[in-house]
Amino acid sequence: MVTKEHISSKFDAELEDIRNSLMQMGGLVEKQLSFVVEALAKGDADLAEEIVDTEESIDRMEMAIDEQCMRIIARRQPTAGDLRLVISISKTVAELEAIGDDCKRIGYALKDIIDKGYDKSMLLPARHLGNSTKTMVKRSLDNMARLDADAALSVLRSGDDIDTEYEALMRQLVTFMMEDSRSVPKVLDAIWIARSFERIASRAFNMSHHCIFLVAGKDLRHRSIDDVEAAISD
Repeated sequence: MVTKEHISSKFDAELEDIRNSLMQMGGLVEKQLSFVVEALAKGDADLAEEIVDTEESIDRMEMAIDEQCMRIIARRQPTAGDLRLVISISKTVAELEAIGDDCKRIGYALKDIIDKGYDKSMLLPARHLGNSTKTMVKRSLDNMARLDADAALSVLRSGDDIDTEYEALMRQLVTFMMEDSRSVPKVLDAIWIARSFERIASRAFNMSHHCIFLVAGKDLRHRSIDDVEAAISD
């Protein structure tokens, strides 16, 4: 087990608090991603503004959870699984904050695109990649909540699917640009948004590694997927 009951019930409560805080922050980031995908589909300036505004709440949650983690380390001096829990939560929070930043940048880009004259046909191809990315983030958070290393490994394996989808989208967008030089500015906007989704997927990938570290007690970043599977099966 990663966590256990302690002599101090207050320590147990503190650990549970930071886990709950992480899930709350994750839920807010998922909501922000949903706004991004919906704004892409509708060309909704109000939603784009909501995406930007949500980042302030995400930043506040990041700072609050970081403070909770530092307080636990200073007061409780956790070891073994407890220390892994605090470290994994702290790293996952950093990934979530970075996803929030990526979403905020997309929100600003969408506001600018809408102001210039929204072209749904050019941006809609990126919507599917956005949905795939949102699903990857949700799965990573669910696995952290359930302490499920096997499911986290499944998310790592799905990274190839995201890469394939991203590359196909890039080819499609470049084809648009080659067929009509007037589309270049709009295509570049779409490419930038797609690249942002690819970065978000990479952060979800990292979150799955943090889950595996928490559950298995092994830092398996920068290892092949097969090596990760072998290591958590030991």
